[in-house]
Amino acid sequence: MDIAAIESRRQAIKRRMAELDRLSTSDARALDKAMAEMCALYAEYARSTVALVAFEAYRTLVERTPEDTGRARASWNLGAEPSDAVPPAGDYPEFRGDVSAAVEQAIAKVGADAESFSITNDLDYMPFLEAGWSEQAPAGFIALTFREAAEQLGQMAREA
Repeated sequence: MDIAAIESRRQAIKRRMAELDRLSTSDARALDKAMAEMCALYAEYARSTVALVAFEAYRTLVERTPEDTGRARASWNLGAEPSDAVPPAGDYPEFRGDVSAAVEQAIAKVGADAESFSITNDLDYMPFLEAGWSEQAPAGFIALTFREAAEQLGQMAREA
């Protein structure tokens, strides 16, 4: 499921929750059924919101990472569990310029239904890139991305 599909599903969930919020009934079974559906929708909404923020953070990290050979960008790992995998030295053209296809492939592999998301990069020179040693990316681009993700998650939670 891609980012647009996740956002579309979140909006559909919000619409259904609004419908259930307006429900007025004196039938205990109907009320019980509506409450059970509402609980399930809130859980799905929360999971999809976390997935959306994680996937957007991953995309942003890949895009902000300097792209000389593409190796630093290719070293970003997205998964349900942390990974220390690092691609061997070489040229990674799919991670230079437009990285949309490579990012969407990583997102599809994890899926929006994962219980947790981990974004890692164990490339030996990544700390130097984060410190600003490359003219292609400002110092602190990783920290900035995670700050933005935390702010986005907080904002989306307030909107729920």
